[in-house]
Amino acid sequence: MASFLERLIHASRTNDAQLSRVIDDWGRTSSELNDDMRETIPFLSRIAVGHKQSHDILTLDGDCLFPETFHPQRLKKEFGFDDKRAEEQVRLANSGPDALAKLFKVTDRLSILRPTPYYAMIQMDGDRMGVLISGVQREEHQAINRAMSDFARTHAPDLVEDSYLGRLVYAGGDDVFALVPLARDLPVQDGEVHQIRTVLDLVDRLQQQYCDLVKPQVIDQDVQSTEPNAKTRKESVTASTGVAITHHYTSLSYVRRVSKEAEQLAKNYYGRNALVVTVLRRSGEQTRVGCHWRYPDLEADAQPIPLFLAFYQLFKDDVLSPRCVYNLLGEAPTLVGLDQMDKENNRVTQQSEVKRVLRRQRNPAKEKKLSDLQLQDLARHLVNLAQAMDKDKYPSFDKEQACDKARAWSAELHSDSDYRRYGLVEVLGWLLVMLFLARKEQE
Repeated sequence: MASFLERLIHASRTNDAQLSRVIDDWGRTSSELNDDMRETIPFLSRIAVGHKQSHDILTLDGDCLFPETFHPQRLKKEFGFDDKRAEEQVRLANSGPDALAKLFKVTDRLSILRPTPYYAMIQMDGDRMGVLISGVQREEHQAINRAMSDFARTHAPDLVEDSYLGRLVYAGGDDVFALVPLARDLPVQDGEVHQIRTVLDLVDRLQQQYCDLVKPQVIDQDVQSTEPNAKTRKESVTASTGVAITHHYTSLSYVRRVSKEAEQLAKNYYGRNALVVTVLRRSGEQTRVGCHWRYPDLEADAQPIPLFLAFYQLFKDDVLSPRCVYNLLGEAPTLVGLDQMDKENNRVTQQSEVKRVLRRQRNPAKEKKLSDLQLQDLARHLVNLAQAMDKDKYPSFDKEQACDKARAWSAELHSDSDYRRYGLVEVLGWLLVMLFLARKEQE
């Protein structure tokens, strides 16, 4: 919704008479559902300043952007249209969807994506804070507290509300709780590399900013631990994040519980310094995926966030068909058993098959946006990331059981099973989430 309003506010400043007229019609029709959103999303309030029509857009309840809002029963339940307002209720149920359809007809012409009923809830928390500050000197403790306070008071609000279309509910020290849209509908020519375009960009920036502020305040020495690969104290400054993506009609208390569970999974299931995303579809089907923020020895383009966002953009621009993900998931039970290595210890057979599937599902009209060489790189990055996940989770890879387990795990992508998946299945699950963010798989 917020992304649609951002584009609509910018478009309303043009001299498009037809757009201005349908915005006014929609506003008049929906004025009885006024809920004054001007203070709800700070980013939108800021860009609407000084323009009356933009300002008026933000006085309407966000539900006015969805035709189902105007159903008589919903008007009665959500907006208090009792029997005394029956005539008004019937009129709005008839005129609301019509005015909205006219608005969408014009925004479609302007290539503005229609609003999505899905949003994301973010829960971030610093890792091992008790260990980090245990027994430290007063000066170091104060320095760490100042850094966390700076993050919570300045940097978290800046990232969530000033650089993105979100609403920060709470930020305290190493904790962040926020509600945000899935992605921004920004035209490519208007974009810049540093802009936060998706919830994935946002959570990555949040955890990185937290680490960048706190690490310099930590005196580096070995962590007191019996673990064989104990990290230095600076290296132990990490954060884990859980994200729940859900329909706006889903119970808020349930979404809150799922986001918290995702954050706990990132800590306890994926081993901290990790991200877990749970997609709650309206149908009840779920997809849960997770990974560490970064993996040692992988090149920059093969790290999870850059790689997944590269696929997001290819899906969004219709360069790659969603079928490539479903085809690879169907082949996953066989692919995880293919471990033919080249002299550099790369899984060449997997890479070859992934590249073949991607090439077949590439849009022939947009081959210039994804050359064969780029396809090869994407396939290599996907397989290398999967291999890094396998090494991280399964140091003793069992080839004999690989195929049977992969069948079970690939089928478990849409559940909350406790099975740990093989890396390739996990990576393909992430591509399903990218399809969802790119709105190629939303209901």
